[in-house]
Amino acid sequence: MNTFMDTLKHVTNITPIFEKLRSGRIILVVISVFYRVISVILGFALLVLWFMTWKLFKDANFFAGVALFIWQISFPYASFLVTKLLYTRAMEIKEYPESEYVIAPVMAMLTKITGEMAILFLGVMSIPSLFVTWFARDIMPIFSQLNEIIDNAFWGGIVAFLYCWILGFTVLLITQYIAEWTLAVFSIANNTSIIRKNTAP
Repeated sequence: MNTFMDTLKHVTNITPIFEKLRSGRIILVVISVFYRVISVILGFALLVLWFMTWKLFKDANFFAGVALFIWQISFPYASFLVTKLLYTRAMEIKEYPESEYVIAPVMAMLTKITGEMAILFLGVMSIPSLFVTWFARDIMPIFSQLNEIIDNAFWGGIVAFLYCWILGFTVLLITQYIAEWTLAVFSIANNTSIIRKNTAP
């Protein structure tokens, strides 16, 4: 009977689970796995989009074909960089130190990485965007709308190039600002918690 009770206590012992939940380790592991899965899904989606773009070559002349080829060479490289960046940062999440505040540092990092991914992807694709706008904007839907805004292909290419960098840098600034405020609030809360513990009777 005692052996049975000991076995039952051992099987139903949830103290280790409570300890992991209290430290936030399980939350960090789950978030890490979730965003690693997201990075894989993102990479697959970008790969599908890359394959779909090849069909545009059938409507392209020589110069448009060269521009599209530059785009097709650059796109998987940019996609790989942002996917690897997200996956690497997701791996780092589970290594975060144990703390009373678990979500705030993770959210700050994920917010910041959004800007990093934007500037990285758009920066790499700025040159291909320039050439596609010059020579192939009539056959690539994402750039065909430039015809309604800028009639001159040369200046349209310059605008597309600058737009990639301005948009990427703007997203980087906004996400960095949000991340810094998140960490600032976290730091204030953390310091307040330390003061409260040290001054408690």
